[in-house]
Amino acid sequence: MHRKLENWERRNKIGGVTISNPDDITLFASSEVEMAELANRLETIGLEMGLATNKSQTKLMVIDRFASVQRTNLLQEYETVDRFQYLGSVITRGGSCKTEIRRRIDIAKTAMT
Repeated sequence: MHRKLENWERRNKIGGVTISNPDDITLFASSEVEMAELANRLETIGLEMGLATNKSQTKLMVIDRFASVQRTNLLQEYETVDRFQYLGSVITRGGSCKTEIRRRIDIAKTAMT
């Protein structure tokens, strides 16, 4: 999968590292249209390689700090979630760090008692 996505011009980099993982895949996009395009491309390439996207296990989260994103029906077949754990950190729909900070404080309290 990485081989097929490596030449895609909209691939994402975080800290200079390209995000692409052949097992569990996390897709980042700046708009719903771009996400739909990326999901369709991923599904098409996967089918070419004999892999299928399990849409019942695929989750979608729109990070929108100001509740200003107008949703369309492009991705209605995917379940929408309000929080997501990525690389050990909790990401919330509003982009706030409060949930993650509380979670880490609770872990520290548990370790100290």
